Amino acid sequence: MPIVEQSPVHHHHHHGHGHQTFYHQQSIPEQTGKMQLTLILPNGVPSVITVDANTPMMDLLVQAASLNKLNPSGYSLVVLDSNQHVIHFKANQTVGQIVKSCHLPQINGNL
Repeated sequence: MPIVEQSPVHHHHHHGHGHQTFYHQQSIPEQTGKMQLTLILPNGVPSVITVDANTPMMDLLVQAASLNKLNPSGYSLVVLDSNQHVIHFKANQTVGQIVKSCHLPQINGNL
């Protein structure tokens, strides 16, 4: 799913280091509208999070940061496809829209 990367103090994006990854592991039955993601935290420990497919990307960042006691203002979401290419998105796009637009069973993301 989305990738959350640590934001440098000067607010420019650096994609070369400090990435952790969200894996869109499985969809819980589609009618529930829920998606289960595995978030790899900055310390390398995986954490499973279940979100609504209609969750905007910015809300996902806030939820993931909150669950893991991170300050969301210090991080930004970066979505990677299976080839590790960055997928551009708007903060108000939903998790489900990103998955559909990529046509991928798995989306990598960093926090």
